[in-house]
Amino acid sequence: MSDEVVGRLEPALRAILELELARENEVVAVGHSDNPRAHEVIVCLKFSFGRRTDEFEGMRFRRITSPDDGWKDEYSVDEGRQILACLGGKHA
Repeated sequence: MSDEVVGRLEPALRAILELELARENEVVAVGHSDNPRAHEVIVCLKFSFGRRTDEFEGMRFRRITSPDDGWKDEYSVDEGRQILACLGGKHA
């Protein structure tokens, strides 16, 4: 995992990431872009989110219904500028 990229996550997304890592979810991809039209930061987790949380202001949860997106669910801030996504695998 790229600590530099994860360090750029907004506090709400970083808090959810820390919760997921504590429950043994795994980061499988980290990306970033300096292009203002692209996602600034995206972190993908291997397993489904443990539980949905709406406790952070300014954050949005979205269940993905199109297989073209490549992941199952996501939390985002700033209209998708930063995304924490899960691929939807099940814990063993």
